[in-house]
Amino acid sequence: MNNLLILILSTTFLLAGTALADSEHSNIQNMKAQVSDRQAEDQLPIFMAVGVVQNTDPANDTVTIAHQAIDALKWPAMTMPFVVGGKGLFNRLKVGDKVAFELRLEDGKAVIVNVK
Repeated sequence: MNNLLILILSTTFLLAGTALADSEHSNIQNMKAQVSDRQAEDQLPIFMAVGVVQNTDPANDTVTIAHQAIDALKWPAMTMPFVVGGKGLFNRLKVGDKVAFELRLEDGKAVIVNVK
């Protein structure tokens, strides 16, 4: 009976250790992927634009801006929504204000990364 108990406990600890190691490996892989994603974003080109804030929607992380033409992107002047890349940027995006801003194209979306 003691041998059976020792066998069961040994197997349990072995399986628990294996599961923990797998979990740690998965966490490390996730952290590496996040760093890689950030590095890829940092390498995306940044474009400058100027426009007038028409609407802000912090709940959906978006702002609508009537912007001048963005020659580097071959975009004409238009009014369009942008994703706001950080909640802190909303402090510099007030309806009616003329703003200069920097944006990146990420996964087909125009993302504001800085407001000047």
